[in-house]
Amino acid sequence: MSIEYLGAILNPEVLLWMVIGSVVGVILGALPGLGPETGIALFLPLTFSLDPVTALACMGAIYTSGVFGGNITAILINTPGTPDSLFLTWDGYPMTKRGQGGRAIAISTLGAFVGGMVGSLAMLFGASVVAQAAVAMGPLEMFLITMIGICVIVSLTQKSMLKGFISAALGFAVAFVGTDNFTAEQRFTFGRVELFDGVPLMPVILGMFAISQMLLLVVTGKDKITEIPPETKESRRASKKDRLSVKAVAGLIGPMIRSSVIGTLIGIVPGAGGTTASGLSYEIEKKLSKHPEKYGDGSEEGIVAVSSAISGVVGGSLIPLITLGIPGCSTAALFLGALMTHGLAPGERLFTSNAGIVYPFMISIVLAQFLVLFVGLVCGRHFAKLTLVPNSVLIPIILVFTIVGAYTTRNMTFDVVLMLAFALIAYCWEKMDIPASPFVLAFVLGAGAESRFRRALLLLESDMIHTLFSPIPLLLLAINLFLVLWPLYSKFQDWRKAKQTVESKE
Repeated sequence: MSIEYLGAILNPEVLLWMVIGSVVGVILGALPGLGPETGIALFLPLTFSLDPVTALACMGAIYTSGVFGGNITAILINTPGTPDSLFLTWDGYPMTKRGQGGRAIAISTLGAFVGGMVGSLAMLFGASVVAQAAVAMGPLEMFLITMIGICVIVSLTQKSMLKGFISAALGFAVAFVGTDNFTAEQRFTFGRVELFDGVPLMPVILGMFAISQMLLLVVTGKDKITEIPPETKESRRASKKDRLSVKAVAGLIGPMIRSSVIGTLIGIVPGAGGTTASGLSYEIEKKLSKHPEKYGDGSEEGIVAVSSAISGVVGGSLIPLITLGIPGCSTAALFLGALMTHGLAPGERLFTSNAGIVYPFMISIVLAQFLVLFVGLVCGRHFAKLTLVPNSVLIPIILVFTIVGAYTTRNMTFDVVLMLAFALIAYCWEKMDIPASPFVLAFVLGAGAESRFRRALLLLESDMIHTLFSPIPLLLLAINLFLVLWPLYSKFQDWRKAKQTVESKE
């Protein structure tokens, strides 16, 4: 059976779309402000005519390579292509200034390959086990698990937990628009036939991730996203001489493995994401290093640790998605939309009724790591020059793709207007420091969470004590309360310490 799944991926058409996805992912990942979310949002409408295996393999390649693409500009021009690659600027760019940019890219590529392999293999061999465990859970447990994902996202909102909560609450509110599945009543449709089936996913994704970024680029007033410092003859000669040796690679195996495991485990936790994984891995490797003074000034261990952790998150974030329907991050939330678009529901049935789709998809994530390895080692340095494409060219191209994508979903002009409305909302939120990720996750999870909650209420009416006071629901409820209350307690502690400091000075 495994040979059959592998054969489905080795189909020439599937491989072609994976190559296209890898190239597009690296390009968008290398362009600051875009990233894999934009790539998946743009390509999702294009995959409607493809079979599910080909479509998911293509978007999986975009996700995998898009995460890696952000490393390139972080190393070569000190500009993170994605927020996750921020820590690479600390050690990658100092190496570039010393004429070792090619070596830094090679190290980052190897780290991304190993991290991606660890994460994707964990998904391939561990996802079915998690899915089987999910079968034993009822609607109350599944609802509480869904709320854990939302609570994690809200609690990790960096600048304001309140703003994260507002974003998630609005996401749930938008998810409730449409026909009630239990009573067939219309909710918040205002008589618009276009909203009877709910707010469509595609305009929301394209508006909040693609169009809003274009608006931000326009407002900056820059002709280009960034400028690449010119290479000198000396830096080019130094780069050619300083090739990566087998001995040097062997010395990086420890940090690669440790950071890959950390990235995979953190990826499984909804909302933690690559920034958390890369920061934690960087700190751990710095403490374990014999030369911690090199960190921040061109440490190869620091580069490989961050790159491995970021790529390890990819496979980890997809595990709760395909087993429990909980996206590990905002990019994985777009994957949930892709699954739903192709009529696939996460959970145990995905591994039984649709095994011919989900297993080839997971194998494609493994194979995508080899495409990342090839693209990174052969073409990585040249992709940074894409940031020199004038915004007057880049913005219209992406705008055309998004308008076509929004319209072709249901062939309605209303969806294009809806997309522009959500783009304006996302742009305003960016200015007000309101995060969009909690909104998107809550919107994607809202309908399923509501259905599970209402079924749980029916069970509580029949047997409240046995249903609510079972060990698993109590544990999940405690986790939800902890995730909500702990950040509040931490902020209170910080406020009290600051107050004590001021009083001591007086």
